[in-house]
Amino acid sequence: MSKIRFTLNTDAANLVRVAIENGITHLDGAQMYNNEDTLAQNPCSGETVKESLKASLARLGLDYIDLFLIHDPTPATKEGKLAEWWKGLEEVHEEGLAKNIGVSNFKIEDLKIVLETGKIVPAANQAAEPLVKFCQEKGIAIESYGGQTPLKSRGKPVTTGQVLTKWLLQKNVIVVTTTSKVERIKEFQDAEDVPT
Repeated sequence: MSKIRFTLNTDAANLVRVAIENGITHLDGAQMYNNEDTLAQNPCSGETVKESLKASLARLGLDYIDLFLIHDPTPATKEGKLAEWWKGLEEVHEEGLAKNIGVSNFKIEDLKIVLETGKIVPAANQAAEPLVKFCQEKGIAIESYGGQTPLKSRGKPVTTGQVLTKWLLQKNVIVVTTTSKVERIKEFQDAEDVPT
């Protein structure tokens, strides 16, 4: 799994091209961002987890995705369906529609439901402290969205964004960010080489 991931929360077609041309392999789109049809055609909808993912795959023009997340546990928790939703993710994983499955914005109590009822441990949880220690103890990778904000160049060889990105990488956190500028993509990639 790539350690730097770009979130595409608007019309993503040009951003995807720029990111791929500059070596980015971990791209973040979401049904709730409503950007899948900018990556490909054929919009459709589904009701189960499997139907929902198949609809996304159709919009993206893909046979599978590398990582499929439950973006927010709140609706499932309110309906008492979190274990059912996770079972749906396990099903798409077993069928090869998603190489990895994970969660986002999950609290410890949400993760406990998944860990107690599921067969597969989430591959990732896009979350912040205090979940970091809990997730890492369970073998769940942590992602940070916007962890290097604000991005400001101060005219020095190492930028603020690089320092913050390096700090997150040293914490063993997958860095999630957005940009439409090639120079920022290169800046983020170069952060891995910043001396510790």
